[in-house]
Amino acid sequence: MRVVGIATISVDGRITPPGEEGTPFSSPETRQNFVSEIRSAGATVSGRRTYDGVKQMMIAMLSQANTDAVSVVLTRDPQKHRDPSLPKQIEFTDRSPRELIQDLDRRGMKRVLIAGGGEIYAAFAAESLIDEWIVVIEPILLGGGRPLFAFETEQQLRLVASSRLNDSTMLLRYEVLR
Repeated sequence: MRVVGIATISVDGRITPPGEEGTPFSSPETRQNFVSEIRSAGATVSGRRTYDGVKQMMIAMLSQANTDAVSVVLTRDPQKHRDPSLPKQIEFTDRSPRELIQDLDRRGMKRVLIAGGGEIYAAFAAESLIDEWIVVIEPILLGGGRPLFAFETEQQLRLVASSRLNDSTMLLRYEVLR
């Protein structure tokens, strides 16, 4: 199984503007790329705040898809967020990153996207569970907001591909060196 971190950041490494949730600075091309990556993954993992920001898009995609793909939301209180009206592919859990990855591997997932936020990225990176990073850099300096990682963690990377999503937005793919 391949575990891929996917993030959209500002030039100064922020995933959200000060006082906001989500990435309202994402270009249409970035959003299109994100949807494409989600559709190619067996599972997407996010924190509850990130999920709240993409909930309607995720529900629409999973409701329309004839797929076994799942969206797993990490939260401290899974029972609070469960809703029978949601598609069955949306799961809420408080498992550790390692337990979750082991479970998804047992379920036969080939590719798992770690889609944020900063606490989730840092938790999976700290346990060396991420194999690859897809980082989209949007042409904006925020000067504040949430950083890519909520706490210190270090990974050595090797650039494997780069491309422009538009005139000013770059997509970078990195392999995590172990």
